[in-house]
Amino acid sequence: MANEDILAEWFRNINHHLAGPGSRLVDLKIALARLPLVKRLGPTSISMVT
Repeated sequence: MANEDILAEWFRNINHHLAGPGSRLVDLKIALARLPLVKRLGPTSISMVT
């Protein structure tokens, strides 16, 4: 899964600081195998976000 290492609290904190109506960062979990780029490059080509 993409971004599974990022805590929900991080998203809450970022959303708290975003300015403007309708500005929001969404914590969306996506299976890496479903992304075409990952299929071509392989999951080891994607670095982790910390």
